[in-house]
Amino acid sequence: MKITFLFKGFKKQKEKKIYKPIKLHIPPLFHYSYIKLVSSDGINETLEEFKQYQLGMSEKEKEDATIIEDVNMEDSSKESAGDPVWAIKPETIKTLLDLSLNFFFVDPLANLAGIHLLEAPVVHPTVEALFNFVIGWTLMFAPLLFTDRKRDRYGGSLEALWVVQMFLTNTLLLPYMAIRLSERSSNSLSNSEKTKSGFQSVMISGARIIGIVGGLVGVISILWALFGRANDGFGSLADRWDFFLNYLGTDRPGYAFIWDICLYSIFQPWLIGDNLENLDESKAETVRYLRFIPYLGLVAYLWALPKNEDQ
Repeated sequence: MKITFLFKGFKKQKEKKIYKPIKLHIPPLFHYSYIKLVSSDGINETLEEFKQYQLGMSEKEKEDATIIEDVNMEDSSKESAGDPVWAIKPETIKTLLDLSLNFFFVDPLANLAGIHLLEAPVVHPTVEALFNFVIGWTLMFAPLLFTDRKRDRYGGSLEALWVVQMFLTNTLLLPYMAIRLSERSSNSLSNSEKTKSGFQSVMISGARIIGIVGGLVGVISILWALFGRANDGFGSLADRWDFFLNYLGTDRPGYAFIWDICLYSIFQPWLIGDNLENLDESKAETVRYLRFIPYLGLVAYLWALPKNEDQ
């Protein structure tokens, strides 16, 4: 286990060991300027070692190098950042609810335009951008799943699978991708024998519109992360980047969003590559190469999908 500590104060010297302060970028809502101290040889002290060192300090030294809190407990046995699901904090739940209210930036952009029918909760713009980027990508995955030529090998509901992707996690795509590799069972219906649900038909016929909406959300997400809420005190681009990295390393939803992006980046070119036959021949070759570009490749697939796709 690796343990680092945050201290408030400046460098101290004890037995030729110098503790060098490194300022961390903390979002504006925090009131302390934190300092991380590491020994001059680059090795972080353990808690016991530091307590022994602290015993030899004068009262003034103790005042200047008080432990604020033990942080950044990096245990190799941990599988992800943040609190486990059963110990999720109220602040995390509130953030998720606020993000849901700011779905696709509708309220924030309306407020920005002077429309205040509903005030958008203030969330860090990089977090809003990440959330909406993943949701936009998930929205576009619906027509791709519903036109997958191997979807008949999956015995469950594709609508239910997509809803879980949209509102919980896309991890369930892992078993779907495994199942579609298997041979179609003799008692399963082929795609031509199956009747599409009304929801599937709507999502497929509206694939181009979904692609446009998803593409716009992706572009807005990037711009929002860089420049959104400029007057709300979220700092410079460097401050936003530092907050974003800290968020990914300490917040479970942030970790989950990055996991979603990684899975989509793998499954998108795979699924599109298996379904190029669904596209207009004049556009299929272009999509064949664009499919490797995360997000953009799916926008291209939806745009190239014929309106009367019946696969």
